[in-house]
Amino acid sequence: MENEMKMKDQEGKLLIDVILSSEKIVNGNGKLALAIREAIPAGEIEKIKQLRSMYFYLFESSLKRLNKNEREFIRNHVDS
Repeated sequence: MENEMKMKDQEGKLLIDVILSSEKIVNGNGKLALAIREAIPAGEIEKIKQLRSMYFYLFESSLKRLNKNEREFIRNHVDS
C-alpha cells in the first residue's frame, strides 16, 4: 500500500505531526490509524492525546484498525 502511505513526509516528519499542523481536516480514519500506529513506538503520547481531542469521532473509529497491543497502549496511556 504505497509503503504504508509514506508515513513520513519529505522533511522526515511523523504523519501525526503533518496531520496536527495541517489546516485541512482529515477525512478518513485510515490516515489516523497510520499516524497512531507510527506515534506509539515514538512515544508521542501528548500528540496522540491532541489528535484525539481534534478528531474524537474519527480517532475512536480508527481504533478498530489497530492491533490489540496498540489499543491497550491507547487505553493505558491516552485514556487515563
